[in-house]
Amino acid sequence: MKDFLRNADYIRELAKKQKLQEEGAFKAKKKQDQRRRKEAFLRYQQHLQAYGSNTGTAAASGFTNTYSAKFDGDVADSTIGFGDNMVISPSSSFSISTWVKHDSNPGESGVRIASKVASGRGVEYKGLSLTVDSFSGVKVLIQGREPVTNNPKGLTVRSAVHSGSDNAGGGNIIPNASLGWYHLVVTYNGNFSSSGMDIYVNGISRVSQSSNGTHAESFDTSNMTPGSSTNDTTPFHIGSRNGASDFMNGNIDEFVYFTGSLAQSDVSNLYNSGVPTDATSIDYSNQFIAIQHYYRMGDNDGGTGTTVTDQVGSVNGTLTGEGIVFEEDVPG
Repeated sequence: MKDFLRNADYIRELAKKQKLQEEGAFKAKKKQDQRRRKEAFLRYQQHLQAYGSNTGTAAASGFTNTYSAKFDGDVADSTIGFGDNMVISPSSSFSISTWVKHDSNPGESGVRIASKVASGRGVEYKGLSLTVDSFSGVKVLIQGREPVTNNPKGLTVRSAVHSGSDNAGGGNIIPNASLGWYHLVVTYNGNFSSSGMDIYVNGISRVSQSSNGTHAESFDTSNMTPGSSTNDTTPFHIGSRNGASDFMNGNIDEFVYFTGSLAQSDVSNLYNSGVPTDATSIDYSNQFIAIQHYYRMGDNDGGTGTTVTDQVGSVNGTLTGEGIVFEEDVPG
């Protein structure tokens, strides 16, 4: 009987110790959870201070946008030149994001938002062209030469199908002066085909809303052949075609050149409901998207001088001509 009672006491004592241990473990875990929640809340507050309340879209702390590049299209030779610093290849994906405002409606010949093509078609018409005109709306062109025949070939898409009046067809869009500031993105996924190109205006894909999104040129616009030559020594320009023609009349701001093809989510974050945001603060959709050149158009140059500083890369631009200045006129 005594042995039985001793065993019972031992079992009760053991159960008591086990209960205390469990309670201790529970309290320790509770304290650990409280500490983790506090740390998470502190990280969240730090994130709000750095990026604002809308994750991935709001401007980072300290980001301000005061200046844009103002182009007077009536003054010849007004452009931003960058030298021969960009290699265009039909096998390499890329994207361009920028903000644009027209002071007058682009005519049928159009204005160049960006280009790396020779002044005339000539024999070696190769490179990249981003144009806005009254026929095609926004038009993107990658032009090259076949590796064996040297015949011209090009990939091109546009945002509108002309049918007698601007902005015909509902979803089609031809940007003009009445649109004010708009956000423009072009993408290419490197698949040797126009099907790999897209145009976004104010966060919306416009190619898919037009009739096939293609535009016949005076050269073959079928798929390009791997090995096609698309690059030459022509300088890259913003606001003109090689500093010689198709001059921009209006403003350009926040020009970003990416390697990789932006996804819809990336475009939406850059558009940010019509308010420019710091392109370097966005968490992009895949690891292959990287900013190569970022031109704030005066904001990191104090709005003075003639240098357009590359905020990410090392290729600065130069304001050239009497009709181009930094101006306190920005989107948003």
